[in-house]
This record gives sequence, structure tokens and C-alpha cells, in this order.
Amino acid sequence: MSEQVCKADMGSDGAAVVDTYGYPVETTGNAVLDILEHRSSTRAFARDDDDRPVAVTDEQRAAILHAASRAPSAGAMMMYSIVSIREQATLDRLADLCDHQP
Repeated sequence: MSEQVCKADMGSDGAAVVDTYGYPVETTGNAVLDILEHRSSTRAFARDDDDRPVAVTDEQRAAILHAASRAPSAGAMMMYSIVSIREQATLDRLADLCDHQP
């Protein structure tokens, strides 16, 4: 079975709908496939005007941890750990212990 990709969606003003990077958003008409197609993995987070990282709020942290606990895993084995660390000294030590990761 094949899915046919539709042309870029149009906004109410007739202009093509674009994603956060300015690329046109195309849909298949299948909500699940569209979500999979447009998912992203964030590697850079918000920064303030002085290029310092913006702190994650307690509400954001709770939402992220909840979403992570509901995420699928290979074979539903749930073989992962989530370590939530807030102290910079602990993060620095862990980064050093994990092959000097930034």
C-alpha cells in the first residue's frame, strides 16, 4: 500500500504553510504518517540575548519526563534510564566520566 503525498498545505491567506525552518509542510492525509514525517530531535535549546541557555521550568521538566515515560522503545523492552540532574557540578562530573562529553 502506498501513500500519496499531497501538495504543501495552504494557510487561510492562500500562502503555503511552512515549518519552523521555512520549509513547506506537505501532508499525506494520514495523521500518524504526518506526525512521523514532521517530528524532530532537538539538539540545541533556547538561549537568551547574551547566548546563555534558558533554564527549563519545573513544569517543562515534568512534561518532558512524562512524555519520555510514554515514548515507545524497541520491542517494548523499556531498557533505558532517565537521569534528571540540576546541579552544574554534578553535570560537569558526569560529562567528564562519560568520555569528556560537552
